[in-house]
Amino acid sequence: MRGCLAASCGCLWLDPCPSPEDIGRAYDAYYTHGARAPWVEQAALRVWTLMGQITLAGQHRRAVGPVPSLVGRTLAPLIEAVPTVALHLALLLRYLPPPAPGMAVLDVGCGDGFALQILEQTGWRVEGQEVDPKAVAAATARGLRVRQGRLEDCHFAENSFDAVTSSHVLEHVHEPEAMLRTMHRLLKPGGTLVAVTPNARSANLPRFGGSWLNLDPPRHLMLFSPEALAELAGRAGFQRCAVTTTLRAVATSEVASRHIRARGQHSWADRGSWSDRLAGWRRQWTQILNGDAGRGRGDDLVLTATK
Repeated sequence: MRGCLAASCGCLWLDPCPSPEDIGRAYDAYYTHGARAPWVEQAALRVWTLMGQITLAGQHRRAVGPVPSLVGRTLAPLIEAVPTVALHLALLLRYLPPPAPGMAVLDVGCGDGFALQILEQTGWRVEGQEVDPKAVAAATARGLRVRQGRLEDCHFAENSFDAVTSSHVLEHVHEPEAMLRTMHRLLKPGGTLVAVTPNARSANLPRFGGSWLNLDPPRHLMLFSPEALAELAGRAGFQRCAVTTTLRAVATSEVASRHIRARGQHSWADRGSWSDRLAGWRRQWTQILNGDAGRGRGDDLVLTATK
């Protein structure tokens, strides 16, 4: 990776960069979407969906799905009291409030549709886009509407979504500004963009250097700083561009980065030894208690912007 030294930028980019024609080879051995046993997948979906409905009902003081406001207000503080759970839940909900009836969301790079199905159960009318055919098959098996191909080739109608979201997509594309412009066209006026991507100013990059998981060459082509991501969204036409950071995946990143440093690689099927996992949880809690997310040093950026 190379980096921009300007204080107002701080972006990192892969040099040399794979061509669009060759980049697909880097995903031949990528992690498999929907790889868990069906009963495990269904149990996880039910648990995260219910926690999401409870959290939104409590935060917004209204019924969400089958969860009434009073139940949400009573139980949501218990979920929010466990930051590691609340941080992951926020990502699954794509940092969105419960919708008004009929509101539509597009999840770009939706994978197997796990998060999209949770959004559907909180009241959203959902659609997805994904380039991986195996992931699309897994998502459609859930009964979701997902189109396969690059976003610009999927021919979604302009001004048709109340929200467009993406999680860990922008770092994979050769032209992130062009993708943001496409997202802008698909949003209705006043619609919300939420995009999550690794943070080039993460506190963990200096610790691991080239072994940091979120560098992930050759799949990650560019990592943004908070300032640069906000500026990029503004150039793409968005307004009120706000960027925060999150410590959601620090524990997982810690384990994987240790593996890369020790072995030169990491397998997503390898969750690490108990000592690895304890080190990951300890690192995540240390950063939570240090307030690293509020200081812009979390592992991931969360961009929220308006059309």
